[in-house]
Amino acid sequence: WAARDIFVIQLTGAAQGRLREATLDEAFRRTWKKVAYLQHAYGLADASTLTSLHQLVALSQVTPAALETEQLLRHALATCESSMGMEHPDTLDALDNLATFLQLCRRVADAEALARKCKQRCETALGGQHAKTLRSATNLAKFLQAIGKFEEAERLYRSSLEGNKIALGTSHPTTLNVASNLASLLLEIGVQEDVESLLRFVLDGRRDVYGRAHPDTMQALNAFAAHITCKGEYEEAETLLRGALQDSEEILGGMHPATLTILNNLAVVLQKAWRFQEAEILLRRVLEVTEVTMGLEHADCLQSLDNLAACLKSTGKLQEGEAHYRRALRSRQSKLGANHPDTLACMSNLSLLLKVAGKYRDAETMMQQVVECSDTVLGPAHESTLRLMDNLALLLQELGKHQQAEELLTKVLDRRESTLGRDHHDTLQTLDHLAAVLEAERKFGQADALLTRACQTRESVLGPMHVDTVACIHAHAALLLKMKRRQEAVALVRRALSANEESMNQVHSNTLQSLSSLAAVLHELGQQQEAERLYRRALDHCELAFGSKSPTTIVVLENLASFLARIGESMEAEPLLRRVLDARESTFGPMHPDTLQALSKLAAQLASAGDHQEALRLLKRANELNLEAFGIAHPSSLAALHSTAALLQKMRRHSEVDPVLRQCFQGAQASLGTTHPPTLQALDNIANSLAAAGRYPEAEVIYRGVLSGRESSLGHCHAETVTSLSRLAGLLQTMGNHVEANVLFERILNTNDSLLGPNHPDTLLAMDSLATSMRVMARLSEAEKLAKRALEGARAIFGASHAITLQFLNNSAMLLQAMGKHREAEPLFKSTLDAREALLGPHSPDTLQSVSNLAMHLEAGGEYSEAEPLLRRVRDCKISMFGCSHPETLTATNDLVVLLRETARFEEAERLAKEALADAEPLGPNHRCTIQTLVSLATLMQVMGQHHESEQLFRMALVSSEATFTRGHPSSLNIVSNLAAQLLVVGKHVEAEPLLWEAVEGTEAVLGPSHPDTLQAVNNLAAHLMATGRRPAVEPLLRQAMEGAECKLGPSHPSTLMVLNNLAVMLQRMQRHAEAEPLLRRAAEGSDKMFGMAHPSTLRSFNNLAMLLTEQGKHQEAKQLLERVIETSEVVRRSGRDLCTLHSLNSLKTLLQQSPRTISEGKLAPSFLHPPSILGSAFMGDVSRLGCFYCTRAVVKAAVETEGGQELMGPGIGGEVLPMGGDGLVGRLRADSLSKPNFVL
Repeated sequence: WAARDIFVIQLTGAAQGRLREATLDEAFRRTWKKVAYLQHAYGLADASTLTSLHQLVALSQVTPAALETEQLLRHALATCESSMGMEHPDTLDALDNLATFLQLCRRVADAEALARKCKQRCETALGGQHAKTLRSATNLAKFLQAIGKFEEAERLYRSSLEGNKIALGTSHPTTLNVASNLASLLLEIGVQEDVESLLRFVLDGRRDVYGRAHPDTMQALNAFAAHITCKGEYEEAETLLRGALQDSEEILGGMHPATLTILNNLAVVLQKAWRFQEAEILLRRVLEVTEVTMGLEHADCLQSLDNLAACLKSTGKLQEGEAHYRRALRSRQSKLGANHPDTLACMSNLSLLLKVAGKYRDAETMMQQVVECSDTVLGPAHESTLRLMDNLALLLQELGKHQQAEELLTKVLDRRESTLGRDHHDTLQTLDHLAAVLEAERKFGQADALLTRACQTRESVLGPMHVDTVACIHAHAALLLKMKRRQEAVALVRRALSANEESMNQVHSNTLQSLSSLAAVLHELGQQQEAERLYRRALDHCELAFGSKSPTTIVVLENLASFLARIGESMEAEPLLRRVLDARESTFGPMHPDTLQALSKLAAQLASAGDHQEALRLLKRANELNLEAFGIAHPSSLAALHSTAALLQKMRRHSEVDPVLRQCFQGAQASLGTTHPPTLQALDNIANSLAAAGRYPEAEVIYRGVLSGRESSLGHCHAETVTSLSRLAGLLQTMGNHVEANVLFERILNTNDSLLGPNHPDTLLAMDSLATSMRVMARLSEAEKLAKRALEGARAIFGASHAITLQFLNNSAMLLQAMGKHREAEPLFKSTLDAREALLGPHSPDTLQSVSNLAMHLEAGGEYSEAEPLLRRVRDCKISMFGCSHPETLTATNDLVVLLRETARFEEAERLAKEALADAEPLGPNHRCTIQTLVSLATLMQVMGQHHESEQLFRMALVSSEATFTRGHPSSLNIVSNLAAQLLVVGKHVEAEPLLWEAVEGTEAVLGPSHPDTLQAVNNLAAHLMATGRRPAVEPLLRQAMEGAECKLGPSHPSTLMVLNNLAVMLQRMQRHAEAEPLLRRAAEGSDKMFGMAHPSTLRSFNNLAMLLTEQGKHQEAKQLLERVIETSEVVRRSGRDLCTLHSLNSLKTLLQQSPRTISEGKLAPSFLHPPSILGSAFMGDVSRLGCFYCTRAVVKAAVETEGGQELMGPGIGGEVLPMGGDGLVGRLRADSLSKPNFVL
């Protein structure tokens, strides 16, 4: 009820006071009794009867419009017309009464028709310049203004004003009233040019006619002061009102109602100027005087209580403000009744204060009650009822009850369109609110249509520079950006800027607010330089016009500081934010919500700049003040606690995060209920913290609860529901539950596709996320189609250099890598890195991720000398950014350890691995990075021949992985496989074989029979069975694996080639050479095409093929093959590549030097392939990343001889080569993050 908290323009007369003191029934009874008496005594056509009827019409402004009133007015009009004629002055008065009554009943069309008829009759009977004709024109202008026909209303007001000046004179009260009405209209439509001169004309005229202390003079003075206050000219308004206060105290006395009204309005000016303490003193003085002179139950005393409560609400003294509102409400309920308009107004104001205080349940209950009472008392179409419904809808939206809010606002819109018209400002405001609700429900098309209409109407009615027009353009542009219709958003803002260029030099608070809003839109559009120019221009105007400490200047200063903080200009943003905080603290005090918000903004800026300790100090101070002022359940308290938790999380102080987040949840639950959006957000943050700490089962339970709550309260298609789906899917993927994760990703895609369309960015993101999930499950052909569609869509919408496009490009490269298309993947990895360095800089997290991915790709292809400096660069950057104990740093260290191990630099690798294990201690034994480091060190110990230490480390890693995940998680199964390989090395075959079978069955159950990890487990088991002489059991195992790999992964996939080689080796051992040869040729040629001739896998495959050819007596072909391979790969030796490649090459040379007899007698055995450079899923990535986390499985050699000797692949049994397992937990190539569970700062 906005009018309750602003200027008291109209002074309360004695008759109005008596009417307000009376109940509605008594007022009706008195008026009807008087009308009945006059009708009986003089008839309806008598002037005194018509005057009483006019009073009855006036009473209809605060009472339900009675049908009997309309019948009486129509009867009076008919009587006048029949007895005195159509054009008699009394007939015209009766016609005017009926028109006014119909307007109050919201029957706008009928009222307008009667008002036009009255004006036309007056012009015909009396002439255009007659006083009654001019009055009828003024009345018609009022009707037209009420229904939003501002242009015609302005024309009538201006003609009536000129006519009254001629007919009655410039100082006549009627002339001054018309001028006042015209000024009111111009203010409403945002035309500032003539307003001040009109209001000054009215004030000067009434001073001359009535004197300084007359009520009409005071009303004009208050109106003029209100206008210049709205312009931000607080000093002039204060001077004017203080002068009027002095006059009123001298002439009327300090306790006169007119004096108290000026005191009230002076307090309003002081509040506008942020001088709240002075305003509070004045309002308390008004209340004390009215209590003494009029009594506690008087209407003016109760109004003073309302005004003081509103001031206290503005200063954050919510408890005292609530007490005053409740006191006023009790008095009104007892004196006026529960359904009196003043009672309902007080209830509405109280409910708004409860909303600000975070007491949403009480606020909703009270608002519902107020709406129901107003609907009964005033009618469903009464403007007060509609305003209350609008307030309730806004509260419901804030509570997340979007469907109820939409239904309520739709009713308000229909009623306002029918009563006020489509162009009325209240109708347009309803359009804004309804569009916001539809946007929250992701009904973007409907919201777009409403905002388009609202913008166009405001531009035509109010003009492009009006503050409401600019605010509407801001909202529409933001919606278009959300719909990714960037070009339309840019065009909309450009048009607004062009239209406003003429008014840029106007120093008006609304103009400066418009500049600030347009700057915000430009920032959202990415036009940073132009946005900054507008922000600074607005600030310069404010400081020049209002001073550096004015409220308007501080608001614009805060906008500029926030903008600078968002674009990374920390050095300039911080002092500006400190200046804002100082201004707010000196104006409002330390516990005001605005002061606390400024404190939190400064803390956030300090945190982003790396000054975590100072930021934490400020946030703790904000928490203490919030709890003292508002309690734990207030939104400001919850926001400060969330920010504190986010900062503690960033500082890796995990033990302190959980209590803070649980405190947030308990406060939100107590205040709002379990299913309220902020409560669910608090729960979501707890789950994020648990997931980041590796407590995945606990996080899963909470994620599922949040998803259920959002589905029930917000609906299945709401954006927050989709976010919950995404987070749960990512966690399930991390936990190894890929089947359910894939189902959730498909649901997300289907939801976005149906709501937003196939080309919407959110749909494309969901598409890429699903492609990543399918890649994890080795559904590569399906993943390829989705990834291609997502990348093409991103390029069409965002362009080739946008961050999202680069994200999709990175994931496409990873998909090609997973499909074995290494040569196609490399240029994508390199182009992604180049683009990110140019766009984000060399130290951006996304850039470093691309550096790491390229390094992993080069390492997978044997390009160790090129990969090493990239990995060292990533590690150095992570250490400088996060420190040695951060998970990102530990992952980078482990990546480097793998490369050092593969290039036989064991001393440095051991030193780094042990340092990483020590650095991981603060994370706990069950953290993913600790497990990752244990496995990396265990594998290194295995390669170095320290088998006891290796076995212990693998067992420790398995225990931790089981505690963090489960025994059946892919990460745990990888460790099981590694442990089994280590047990085989030391001859513990009885213990190892069940572990090998467990790895096969587990990976097949989780990932499917054709997944690369499953094939790797099958390969390990087959090697063991071959080594223990159970060759008949191996063939069906490998043939089944080969069929699945060829079907699901394709004939050229690295895993397929591995199975082909191993099946051929098995057939060769069984002397089935004719079957083995084509398989070995396919494996060798495929590896050559995939990795190149110099790759270890390729060299080993050709080694096996040459041995087979020799055994078959094809000595010349074998010799030519070996010579060609050695000659092609000799460059590897000179380039200093990894030890695997060098020893594989040496094996070929040794084989070439052997006599055919030695080979054919089986003194040399062909090698089983363990894929040294094949990407397999590690699933141990950061839970905040939705996607797949890859590792490179390095060949583990139990012993490596010096260059020139024979390659040994581990101490096998009976000459068999045994795979030693891989780095199942060493995180390597990583998919781009699609959604991160961020705290709400």
